[in-house]
Amino acid sequence: MSFKALNAALFEYGQKTLFYARGNLKLKGFSGKKRPTQNTGDLGKGLGFEIKEKDDKLILNFTTKEKYGIFIEWGVNGTKNNRGYDYSFKKKFVNIGAIKKYIKSPKFKLRKVFKNKFGQTVSQLVKKTEKNIDSAAFVIAKSIAEKGIRAVPAVQRGSERALKDEIPNLEKALAKDVKEIMIFNLKNAGIKAK
Repeated sequence: MSFKALNAALFEYGQKTLFYARGNLKLKGFSGKKRPTQNTGDLGKGLGFEIKEKDDKLILNFTTKEKYGIFIEWGVNGTKNNRGYDYSFKKKFVNIGAIKKYIKSPKFKLRKVFKNKFGQTVSQLVKKTEKNIDSAAFVIAKSIAEKGIRAVPAVQRGSERALKDEIPNLEKALAKDVKEIMIFNLKNAGIKAK
C-alpha cells in the first residue's frame, strides 16, 4: 500500500519540526536554561529524520548525528541528583577528553572566580594553558557526572509545535491516499469508481 500524499505531508512536518527544534536549541531560557543549549551548532546541524513504510504504516523517526544528542533531549541523572530520567551516569567523571576539546574551542572562556580584599566576588579571564585546561576539564567533568544533564526537549517541543501547524495538511493527505486506495480496490473488484 502506498501513502504518497501522506509521505509528502510527513516530510513537511519533519522539516518544520527540525526548524523549530534548531530554534529551540539557540534560545536563552528554553527549558529553564540560562544560556542557549547549543554552543557549537553541531547538535542542530546533526538533527534529521527518516520516514519508513512498514506493514502498511508510515513511521517517522527523528535522528541525530551527535552521539550526545539523545542525552540532551531526554536528560541524564547524575550520581548525586536523580531527576527520574531513563539514562544515568555511573562513573565519577564524564568524558574528560570531550570536555577538554570544548574548553579549547574559541567559544569557551576560562574564568577564575574569587573574592577580592573587599569581599566582592570577582570574575577574571584566565589564559588557556594546558594546566588550566586540565584543571577546568576535571572540575567540569566531575560536576556534570554528579549533577547530571537537564533534559532539553528541543525536538519534542518542536514536534508538538509543528504538529499544530501541520494537522490540516496531514489529514488532507491521509484522506487523499485513502480515497485513492479505495478507488484502486474497487476497480480491481470490477466496480466503477471515481
